Amino acid sequence: MQFIIPRSIFIFCLMVMASLPALAESQKILVKDPIMPKLPEVARTAAIYMTIENTSDSDAEIIGVKTEVAHHTMIHKTVEKDGLAKMEHLDSVIIPAKGTLELKRGSYHIMLMGLDKKKLAKPFSLSLMFANGDPIQVEITPQR
Repeated sequence: MQFIIPRSIFIFCLMVMASLPALAESQKILVKDPIMPKLPEVARTAAIYMTIENTSDSDAEIIGVKTEVAHHTMIHKTVEKDGLAKMEHLDSVIIPAKGTLELKRGSYHIMLMGLDKKKLAKPFSLSLMFANGDPIQVEITPQR
């Protein structure tokens, strides 16, 4: 007796198997200590800090950040030039294989602009968008 697999099932199985490495890679990114410092009442912007660890054997590239609590969300890096601190917008940032990216004051951070203050009254979700297409959800609890 011969077992024949229909072509559509075979193609589906190949597609699932091809996606497994990407799924495995997304599980190798660890986010630690996400924090949004307390904001003054008049603030229209906020910074988010965290540590992102890449435990995989390949670089991971963050290409964007999304959240519903702000109109614009960007990755910034604070740089000092001629004695002045300035924030630079970055289109992407690489987390090296087996490496760590620390988002902290005076360095890399996520900038939220055009805040919806009503949505900041409770914890909210932030999506780190990666070049491989696998977003990672991070729960942020605003400090009071």
